[in-house]
Amino acid sequence: MIYLFLNIIFSSSFILIFRWVQDRDEELKTVGAISYIASALLAALLFLFSDKTFSINTALLGAINGIMYFIGYLLLIPVLFWKGAALTAVASRLAMLMPVVFGILFWDERPSLWQTLGIGFGTFSLLLIGKNKTRIVNSIIPSRIIILMMIFFIVAGLARTSQEAFKYYGNPDEIAFFVLVAFSIASLASIAIIHFYKLRSSLSEVIIGAVVGFSNCLQTVFLLKALEQFPGFIVFPIISAGGLLFTTSIAIFLFKEPLSKCSTWGIAIAILAMALLNINH
Repeated sequence: MIYLFLNIIFSSSFILIFRWVQDRDEELKTVGAISYIASALLAALLFLFSDKTFSINTALLGAINGIMYFIGYLLLIPVLFWKGAALTAVASRLAMLMPVVFGILFWDERPSLWQTLGIGFGTFSLLLIGKNKTRIVNSIIPSRIIILMMIFFIVAGLARTSQEAFKYYGNPDEIAFFVLVAFSIASLASIAIIHFYKLRSSLSEVIIGAVVGFSNCLQTVFLLKALEQFPGFIVFPIISAGGLLFTTSIAIFLFKEPLSKCSTWGIAIAILAMALLNINH
């Protein structure tokens, strides 16, 4: 259970730091690119201190994960500039439905009735918690943003599904190699972006990017570790509902955001969902 908790902490830190960067008017494109380079450096360090085992299956799944991470980053930039950080966070969390469905259909994962209810309540809680934060002036959402969010949902879902697939087609001893491949690919693409756009980074952007990158790398490691212990239909709803619960709590106490009635109900339902998901486990 400790790995689930650690994943929630580091994945939430990743989102909260990006939100803080947005408020500071830092260059998001630069910070994002630096973060993937930092993730790759930390992944290389982890691999050096691991058993250094690897296989083709792990390399392919890690490559898919890395490509999806980078595409997600490219999609994230225009959405964040549109001030859709909360909407993006909810879409990212809802993407957990893809590996859950894959696990049930293709990898013979069988949630109990209570756990199925937990998945449903967890999904509903994400929508409630994010509802008041995604209001748009005049309720108009640009069509290109809707399309980008749909693509972002699919990309985030594929990234999660590649991690779930590693549980069945990879080797637990190859987690460090999986992470190294994923972030190496994302970092190479980031270097290309830096060169293409001739990005220049300040010291603060380098430091922030490094912190974001380390958080992203560690949350991936802890997610893969959690999947060793629990089926995906437990892991993904818990980290999704728990992560949004954590970020909402921090936003209330740190950023002084008001808590709406929808969010209050969403938090209560998220807690209920996590309790139901843990029945039989």
